[in-house]
Amino acid sequence: MMTLLTTTGGAARMLSQDPHGWTLTLISIMVVFGCLLLLFCFYSLSGAILSGKFRRKAKPVKGKTADSETEAAIALALHLYLCGETHDKESGIITIRPRQQSGWTDKSLTLRKTNR
Repeated sequence: MMTLLTTTGGAARMLSQDPHGWTLTLISIMVVFGCLLLLFCFYSLSGAILSGKFRRKAKPVKGKTADSETEAAIALALHLYLCGETHDKESGIITIRPRQQSGWTDKSLTLRKTNR
């Protein structure tokens, strides 16, 4: 009986101080929206970190414009372009073959009777 009085004592005091319940309502709303704001900030910050928004940008080194792999790729592209080997030789033959019709694709082959 004593524990019942101690647990309902706060409710009775709240009823006497705020009979309409506006204080409890405002506190509840502020807690819910505060938690939502914290979750929004957490997810926004973690998304920005994981997407690389806060990465440091590499400063270019003065005097060095491209590395050897870039130079080799440019030289190979120029060689292929100037030698005329940039495109494959096409035969010019169309290889599209008609498919066999089935009851799934051609409605005239279904077993269902139609009224005409």
